[in-house]
Amino acid sequence: DSVSLLPYLADPAQAPLRETVFAERFAPNGGPPTESQRAIRNVRYKLIERDPGVTEFFDLELDPLEENPLDPGAMTPEQAAARADLESRLAALLLSP
Repeated sequence: DSVSLLPYLADPAQAPLRETVFAERFAPNGGPPTESQRAIRNVRYKLIERDPGVTEFFDLELDPLEENPLDPGAMTPEQAAARADLESRLAALLLSP
């Protein structure tokens, strides 16, 4: 589900209307999907899930071009909490009708 872009067009300084953004991609076009990617992000972090079971987590403040996913074993407590939050939000979105 989306939100209107009108507030952003009327006021470029408009604060975000949502805490997260979700996107998904399926391939190939025109046939049954054989691969998928899902991403959810907030202002600072982005979580990408790719088939089969590959997950990448980025700190967009430190790595805006998403070149170096964070190592789960080397995350700060803040990064680990942000990843858990995004994983939880993604799971809830995928369960919603």
